[in-house]
Order: sequence, then structure tokens, then C-alpha cells
Amino acid sequence: RVTLVDAILAGGVLVGLAGEALSFVTEDLGWIRRPQGNYVRYWRGVDTPITNVQALVALLAARTAATTGDVRLRETAHVLVGSVLNAQRGDGSWRYSEDGGAEFVDSFHTGFVLEALKGVVPFAEAESVREVESALENGYAYFRGHLLDCRSGLPLAMADGKPTSDPQSVAQCAETLAVSGTPGDFETAWQTFGHFPPLESERVIRPRGLSGDSFLSLRWHVGPAVVAAARMLEGAEDVVAAGRE
Repeated sequence: RVTLVDAILAGGVLVGLAGEALSFVTEDLGWIRRPQGNYVRYWRGVDTPITNVQALVALLAARTAATTGDVRLRETAHVLVGSVLNAQRGDGSWRYSEDGGAEFVDSFHTGFVLEALKGVVPFAEAESVREVESALENGYAYFRGHLLDCRSGLPLAMADGKPTSDPQSVAQCAETLAVSGTPGDFETAWQTFGHFPPLESERVIRPRGLSGDSFLSLRWHVGPAVVAAARMLEGAEDVVAAGRE
């Protein structure tokens, strides 16, 4: 299926911006070279190999390469996907980083990885598709078993931890489940999305770890809600199409 982002890229509106962004990430921020795989930096001068960043950049590089035919971007996507696959542990999980400094496994960063890998599949090199699909299968199994409270549909803040109603985590959990391609996951996604707090201007929500003040923000509340709703609508279209078939 052609998504809105792919349609815009195909129209040339965002191709230049995507290329400039990828150039900044790969050339200005630069690479972290590791025996286990090469990583792009999250911050200038910081050599922390953060896995979800690699997955997200890989998806952008793969989409842009598919539009422009840029071989270098295709190779960038291939390298970064390889690093993400190498970082997956035997139980299907991904730690936040691979340098021992942040070994936690949480729901919304794992969601970033799963959603990005799912998006990469249509653009992956033929010999990599099965490997990516296997990583997704194992990753989703871990997500359902250790990062989701199946009874309530709420995400768990940390692996095997307590359920959280944090807006970013709820929205990303709904997204992650909605794009999995599994009918049961999509049904749970609706349950999860139902926990998102109302976006009322007079309602104050404390942002996670940003400040002592409470406010309704684009980054932590409104943005995730809009993106999650878009994914839910795309998933609903797939369900309707499958029913017609």
C-alpha cells in the first residue's frame, strides 16, 4: 500500500528535505563503528549506539532510496538494518543502547524499532527480507509477552513492569500493534488507544521527565495521538479490504 508519506515523496515535495536530513545524520553527526555493526549518532560527539535511532533512520533511507534510486542511501539502510538485527537479543527484545549504559527495555522505544522494521520490509533487499520478518516475529512475540498488559491493553513502562497510561507510551503501543498485520493485534490496538487521555486545552498532563510544570505538549501528547490515529485508520482500511477479499 502506498502511504501518504510515500505519495508525497514520489511527488518530489520532500525528496530534497529527506536527502538533506540523511546527509546531516550520516555525514555531520557521523558514524559509530563497532564490531557488532555500524551506528549513526543520536547526538553530535556522543558515541552511544542507540538501537531505535538506527531503525528509524534505516526506514527513512530505504524510502528515500526507493524514490531516488540513490545506491548510497540503499546501502545505508541495509547497514543500519543489519545493526538492528544484530542488536536483537535471543528473547526477541532490543535494549535501548548497546554500550552497557542503558540496557533497559521499554515499550515505546521497542515500538519504534518494530514499526520501523515493519516499514522496511517492502524496501529490503531480497536476501534480507526473511531475516527482517523473523526479527519482527520474535520482536512482536516479546512485545506482547513482556511489554503489554493484555487484560487492560495498556503498555508496560518497562519489560515485565507495571502498566502505564503515559500518553506517548499509549499512543506508540497502539501504533505498534496496529501495523503488525495481525488481526488480534489490531483489535488490541483499539483497546489500547481507548486509554489515551482527552486532549482538552484546560487539561494539564505532566510531561515525562522534562520539567516540574505540567502542560499539554505537541511532542508528548498531541503529536503521538495524531500519528497513532493515522495508523489506526490505515489498519482499519486493511481490515475492510481483507473482508472484501
